[in-house]
Amino acid sequence: MSKENSIRNLNQALEYVRTSDKSCFIKLVNEHFSIEGFDWQSWEEGAEFERKGEWKVADKDEAFCLKLLTSIVRNDRFTDGFIEKHFRSGLLIKIVQRLIELNSSNTEIKTYHSGDLASALSDYEYQPSLTKKLDAHQQNFDAHTINEIALWKVDRYFQIPENLLYDINATAGLMPGEHRVVQDMLEQLLDIKGIDIAMASTILRFRNPDVFQIIDKRAYRVVYGEPLKLYYTTPTKKKVETYFEYLDRLIEIAQKSETRFSDLDRALYQMDIELNKNIRL
Repeated sequence: MSKENSIRNLNQALEYVRTSDKSCFIKLVNEHFSIEGFDWQSWEEGAEFERKGEWKVADKDEAFCLKLLTSIVRNDRFTDGFIEKHFRSGLLIKIVQRLIELNSSNTEIKTYHSGDLASALSDYEYQPSLTKKLDAHQQNFDAHTINEIALWKVDRYFQIPENLLYDINATAGLMPGEHRVVQDMLEQLLDIKGIDIAMASTILRFRNPDVFQIIDKRAYRVVYGEPLKLYYTTPTKKKVETYFEYLDRLIEIAQKSETRFSDLDRALYQMDIELNKNIRL
């Protein structure tokens, strides 16, 4: 599609957003801007962006904006009112306006001569607390410091409150089958930036593998014979209940097999690779 046609279609999309014309907007996106073959359900960067709710798209490139647009339209099939939500939130207007800007602008790469370094530095807000901590680090690096640097680089550093860390550590004292007592704590954990149910279950699994196991797409589908349908917009309580029901099922499997409950997630993960390797996740 030529830039001229892209801009024309984007301006039409902008009008549909402003008038909340959902059907016309979906049709236009699907015909001209939807990315074929894009696995939007596994796109963690987009999930985190939508979850944060800040809608800062001014520094996003065309590929990101098109992925986000595709994700929102496809997610509406599973979450009633999802597109209407972002008609109201202003996110869709910002995405379309950013795409118009990208398609209208000169594609020549600008250098630092075109900006102000002092101004850019004052606007820098990447992982502020961890950045400050690492900048102040004067001791020799150990493995923990290196891991913090790695997490800083990939933007996956979790800021977990002390009281929640205490509750996580306390799960080491739970007995098999007592997983439901952590419901409130698990919901708090899922509210933290960057932590979804797969990551939360991993944290709990390493604290007490006799009570908690990792829930992921592979282990889940080889247990139930169907995909794990939890998305970043799925309500927290739904994620928690799905996880608890999954653990109930693993307890049953452990009782009927020769595999210990504490090893099941790994066995199931590997089994799915072997049995379903030709089926896309």
